[in-house]
Amino acid sequence: MQDNIQELIFGDIQFDVRQEICSQHILITHFSKENISALKNNNGKTHFYMSQELYSLVQKLIKFGFLNKFELHSKIIPGEYPQTIVDTKVTIYKNDDSLFGSMAVIAYSNKIDKSIFYCHSYTENGAHKKRIKNWKKIIRNSDLDNIYFDKSMNSNEKLSVPNENSIQKAFTEFLLEANSSDAKVLFSPLNPTRLFRYNEIARQNGIDILWQEDFANLLLFFYPKIDLTLAYTNPQKTQVIKQVETKKKIVPTLVYTDYYIDPLLQNISTIEIPFNFKSLITPINNHQIIQLKKDLEIQTITFI
Repeated sequence: MQDNIQELIFGDIQFDVRQEICSQHILITHFSKENISALKNNNGKTHFYMSQELYSLVQKLIKFGFLNKFELHSKIIPGEYPQTIVDTKVTIYKNDDSLFGSMAVIAYSNKIDKSIFYCHSYTENGAHKKRIKNWKKIIRNSDLDNIYFDKSMNSNEKLSVPNENSIQKAFTEFLLEANSSDAKVLFSPLNPTRLFRYNEIARQNGIDILWQEDFANLLLFFYPKIDLTLAYTNPQKTQVIKQVETKKKIVPTLVYTDYYIDPLLQNISTIEIPFNFKSLITPINNHQIIQLKKDLEIQTITFI
């Protein structure tokens, strides 16, 4: 087992790419610029694996122009069904890190006769709390030697991380106060479920979001029955909100009274869709680590 500062390699598998490819078998558990770069620059000698949800997201981000075109070569790992990669058995579980398609993993290596749990990061404030409860329950019922999280999950700073209810409330308040014709919204494509909710909330308040074609195509793939208003159709409606043009790499400084910015994109001076974002994860402090060990009945938690 190798767990240096940059990469986590267990058995035959590297879990995500933080800096460089160090194994012929890489299990990608979440969307990140580094993981996408590894997929894009694959020399054909590396085997990639990911969940169906994440594969679909990346595939459609390529198809609809959010990512520069490249051949996506990856095997899909079915959820909660053990799969063997060389001599390492892996089982993936749905996770919530505020992005679409993330997963957590339990892996057992025959070579060293050890088992681990790996989750890059997660949020306790997301829309899928049951997913977190599920893999915690799995951990308690498993004989694990170690648990691994990304170092971003360990912080003693007091952070204010919005939950999905507060996000929807803030968006509703923006809509009710957005009387200016200059009002716009800035969204990220990395959470189609939240985009769907934004559209529903706007419709419920008698307002149409004028969706850019790329966002509309993405939403229609994941939600074929969704009712959308497209910006290029020039609809004759009085209550509309436009999207900020996201094809540009740099978005000018925005006036918050006139713009709604998805929390994934807040406090970022230079926005390059889809790569520049801040996941809404909920890091744990030293005291919470002790409590988590007791809760999960585990001796060791490692942050890499």
